[in-house]
Amino acid sequence: MEEAVNFSKRIIFVGMPDTAFTTLYYLKGAGLNIVAVVPPPKSNPANEPFVNYAQKMGYTVVSPEDSINEREIISELKTLRADLAVVTSYSEKFSKELLSVTKDGFVNVHPSLLPEYRGANPYSHVIINGEKQTGVTLHKMDDMFDTGDILMQVPVDILNNETMGTLFNKLNRISGEILVQFLRTYEVMGLPEGVKQSTMPVAKHVASKIMPDSGQTLIIWEKSADELERFIRGLNPFLPAGTRYRGIYMKIFTAEACMMKSKFEPGTICAIGRTIDVATGKGVLKIRSLQLGSYFMGDAKDFAERVNLQVGEKLGFVNQ
Repeated sequence: MEEAVNFSKRIIFVGMPDTAFTTLYYLKGAGLNIVAVVPPPKSNPANEPFVNYAQKMGYTVVSPEDSINEREIISELKTLRADLAVVTSYSEKFSKELLSVTKDGFVNVHPSLLPEYRGANPYSHVIINGEKQTGVTLHKMDDMFDTGDILMQVPVDILNNETMGTLFNKLNRISGEILVQFLRTYEVMGLPEGVKQSTMPVAKHVASKIMPDSGQTLIIWEKSADELERFIRGLNPFLPAGTRYRGIYMKIFTAEACMMKSKFEPGTICAIGRTIDVATGKGVLKIRSLQLGSYFMGDAKDFAERVNLQVGEKLGFVNQ
């Protein structure tokens, strides 16, 4: 059992849901001295529910109108005489002036092992790329995204059946735990000297935002079954992978890869049973659960029976 700490360091918490809900819950439970909570701007739909959550916890809320870099916000935060600010999942660059409002600056929680997978969506990209490990990084913030000195890292294994959703929840929990651990040490020892990312091996991967409206969640059937299975898991459930069937958009939630050969062209349904088997560029993708428009959501066998699915039909935008 960890020794109780009487927290006196004055901490500002800055965050965006859903990650911020979990992190603030852990900080509250540990008894951190949170002197203010900064939610997303009022122009963001996530502002109101998070403000209500923080206020019910008894915290003072400093809520920007349109940007955390507003002069009024910077002035108000300066008056708090905070020692440190901690940040989770905030989608805005912080100005140098904002970063100077606390004694020891700002520390960000990032859900990957920086400098790898710097960016907005490391959850999906690590699964899609077949990584076996990811993690959580605490780093000192500068006026760029995810580039500051690394203060602490915790590796996390990626399970064979990991989805974007399961990894998101797992890393949120771990982020809360290690942030509390870090702040316990900070209370006694102060801010540690970080490791400059410029001294580390150059990152091979970035984690850019995945935009469904730009076609980035569409299934490309010419890829291998293994690649498509990871793609589907890496987007499930928040940004589900999709294709078209008889001109209607179909979301695919779960599938498995089979490396058997198929005589059919990629995107063609080659067998129907407990799964819907689709030929790919290499191997067969066995679809297990899906959604078709607003008509159906459920398992593949039920779907095939309802629509009288036929071997030889094609999935994809060829049917438009």
